Amino acid sequence: MIQLIASVAFVTFWNMNNLPYDLGINFKPFNCAPCLGFWVALGLMFAPELLSIIVATSFGAGVIAAIVEKLLIKLLTKL
Repeated sequence: MIQLIASVAFVTFWNMNNLPYDLGINFKPFNCAPCLGFWVALGLMFAPELLSIIVATSFGAGVIAAIVEKLLIKLLTKL
């Protein structure tokens, strides 16, 4: 289950920052969210569980921080 959360967090972070275009790897599976999510999850299935926890925590924190930032900006502009 942690592999699923980690792969979703990684792919969301990857696409939020436009990394495939910035890194010049604009081809599948790097520019396709379902494809990249599958390959990351598959890779994490064979990796140690600690790696999955690290990926989920680090990329999940980045995604949550970006969402909270956007919500705070919307809240502060309405005041």
